[in-house]
Amino acid sequence: VKDDLAVEFLTQALQPEPGKRPKMNEILSLDFFRHQKRIGTKEVINEIRTTKEDVIKKITNSQKEMFEKLDDAVCELRESLGNYHRFTTALLRDIQANEKKGPRYIWVTPSKPPSGTLDKLAHWSKPKNW
Repeated sequence: VKDDLAVEFLTQALQPEPGKRPKMNEILSLDFFRHQKRIGTKEVINEIRTTKEDVIKKITNSQKEMFEKLDDAVCELRESLGNYHRFTTALLRDIQANEKKGPRYIWVTPSKPPSGTLDKLAHWSKPKNW
């Protein structure tokens, strides 16, 4: 089919006399170009579809990763807030229970102090109610 359309195109487009040659619109409306245009359009549409699917997969995967990271961060924040709440509640209760006992020394870091720190503090000031 393509060869017949090409022969038709060439015989019409390559007329020796300028008056008989078709104009550009007429050349582009020939079956040869219509057929080429349809094939090219289908190829472009298929390429766009495959590219679109790849892009959608990449976006979906990156969104999944982001949601997993956000979920992990939210869990860590909940745990930290829970620890902080327990710490402050226990500290408040302890302070309220011991208000009448006088000045106190409180270790306020979230982790245990390094070894020997409490001994040094006890040696210097001999704190009560550790």
